[in-house]
Amino acid sequence: MLKSDAVLIIFAKTPLPGQVKTRIASVKGKAIARRLAETFISHTLAKASSVVMRRYFSEIELWFTPSSRHPVFLHSKISRSIRFKQQVGADLGLRMHYAIYQALKKYKFAVVVGTDCPSLNSPYIAESLKALAKGCDVVFGPAKDGGYVLIATRVANAQLFRNIAWGGSKVLSKSLENCRRLGFRTKCLDTLVDVDRVEDMFTLRLHKVF
Repeated sequence: MLKSDAVLIIFAKTPLPGQVKTRIASVKGKAIARRLAETFISHTLAKASSVVMRRYFSEIELWFTPSSRHPVFLHSKISRSIRFKQQVGADLGLRMHYAIYQALKKYKFAVVVGTDCPSLNSPYIAESLKALAKGCDVVFGPAKDGGYVLIATRVANAQLFRNIAWGGSKVLSKSLENCRRLGFRTKCLDTLVDVDRVEDMFTLRLHKVF
């Protein structure tokens, strides 16, 4: 697949002690949770900057909160090839909508991913772009916990992200319900594991991330 008229948007939270991976921190401790978050960010940025990934996207952006002044961002060898932007909005839904809205001013497609899914790779992301090119309005990469690890879209509509309890088990089902109400054509890819809990950490050995 050749480079499309698309932007890859990576959402990342600054890995500050006690503010990331809180469910893991409650069991494993804040230091391990912070180190895990840092590793995830570095791993995701490295994959995003690969030659293969750059074949698919015209631009790659990292939307951070609350600050980009952290070694995992500043000392990254590939950070210069990624555009850094501050997240805007009171909750995750509003922040994603704002990033998508800004991206679709310039590009036909926007793909939003987080940093917590080690099995998220370029063929999976390319599949979402192919679905958009074939006419889908919104593509989801379902997460095992009921959320999603990826959302790819050609539309910017804040209603898509309304009335969703972020972090809960019905994020995907509610998002699909919103899409049906809005008349959007959707597709769901294979289900992946988003590492938010201690029991999810087995996937790290499989992908040699941590």
